Amino acid sequence: MLYAEETGCPLHFVNISHPGTVEMIERAKQSGLDVTLETCPHYLLFTEDDFERIGPSAKCAPPLQNDQAKEQLWEQLRNGKIDMITPDHSPCPSFMKFDHPDNMFEVWGGISGGQFSLEAMVTEAHLNRNIPLPQIARYLPTNPAKRFGLYPHKGAISAGFDADLVLLDMNLERTVEQEDLLSKHPHSLYIGHTLKCAVQMTLSRGKVVYDRKHGFQGECSGEMVR
Repeated sequence: MLYAEETGCPLHFVNISHPGTVEMIERAKQSGLDVTLETCPHYLLFTEDDFERIGPSAKCAPPLQNDQAKEQLWEQLRNGKIDMITPDHSPCPSFMKFDHPDNMFEVWGGISGGQFSLEAMVTEAHLNRNIPLPQIARYLPTNPAKRFGLYPHKGAISAGFDADLVLLDMNLERTVEQEDLLSKHPHSLYIGHTLKCAVQMTLSRGKVVYDRKHGFQGECSGEMVR
């Protein structure tokens, strides 16, 4: 933040896991610095006790915090002190997670979270904690698009925007199993986690690229973010 203060450059913090850090960044915002922050679903859903239960699949950097810290993050999210929620999708081959069962320092510190982030956040934030869906949408697509120059093409459902859409079944509750994983790395701390909604279809620029019944559709496409 010192560099941002001296240069006036925008600054964005990733993987914020502790409420004390959120408050420090909030003070910088109030002082006029152009600074934003994101947290990740796993810091809002899991704790250090879950790490003890799940093991290597739950190792991440920074590590999972205690339950008190998790609940404080939720309060800061409600109060607008957290700008974004991003998956921090950082998978790895299984051997990097499980070949060192007696030495956690050798275990890869990343979460394979991209697939379930939306369903997990809608489940916990909206269905369990009654946070309105428009507020969740600000954290997930809208604020990131605005911060990183993708708005007004991305980040909202509106005339002139790309039709990047996800259709959710809000009444499909299930427990995540290993065979549900679409990543080539078949491990995730979400295995065994209960979700109360499910992605039924994904559209990119109006074209169906995934549906739950038939899987991925067509070829991948996209462009570099600069």
